[in-house]
Amino acid sequence: MITEKHFSLSHTAFWHQLLPMTESYIRECNVEAARFADHFESQAPAGKRGVINEISFRLFAATLSAGQPVSQIPPSQVHECVEQGLRHISQMRQVHRTPVAPPDATDLAEARELADRLQGFFTLAKLPALRVFPPFPGCGWLSECCGDAFSPGVLVEVKAGERTFRGSDIRQLLCYCALNFASKSYDITSICLVNPRSGRYISAPLEEVVQRLAGRPAVEVLAEVVEYVSEPQGQYLGT
Repeated sequence: MITEKHFSLSHTAFWHQLLPMTESYIRECNVEAARFADHFESQAPAGKRGVINEISFRLFAATLSAGQPVSQIPPSQVHECVEQGLRHISQMRQVHRTPVAPPDATDLAEARELADRLQGFFTLAKLPALRVFPPFPGCGWLSECCGDAFSPGVLVEVKAGERTFRGSDIRQLLCYCALNFASKSYDITSICLVNPRSGRYISAPLEEVVQRLAGRPAVEVLAEVVEYVSEPQGQYLGT
């Protein structure tokens, strides 16, 4: 079994054949990406930003459930978000990486700022009935997983790195859409990528995105992803 993130970054021959126009599409998206906030200059070392990003999203989730701004989240809940973020990053890095250092005051201030920016984006986007960590059942050798946020019809993925959007980000969203195609859990008609550091986002109908990437209908492409992950994984070693 592999994660959707691993899958979106590997099996390059499959993805290139399935979505041959990915790189040209993502270049256009980065040029045309809409802005919802100014670029945020990080004060944290690059090695700590993954932890900060994870904590920031969990702080945003806390604001969503509490209906309060980040500044009003009680210290006990902030601590819980920090612990959850550290556990998640530790599980991702597993045993071959050095222990994850807890955030200091500067790191936590940055996480709060990013969470506040996410709250601003979703307020601007006016997405109703927003839920975080929507689950997707696994399929074949692709593990069950959770997306970042879902509003009826719209699947949103947050990428808070100091970078532009990448083809792997789009592929990750399509992994969720393929798992959803198999499970029929949600009605996904649009996908969105948002970066609270850069203050930019891209959003488009799923059908339009897949047509731009593959020149084929979304139903065919998603079905092909499902078929691929349902076949024995061993035959794809090294791809």
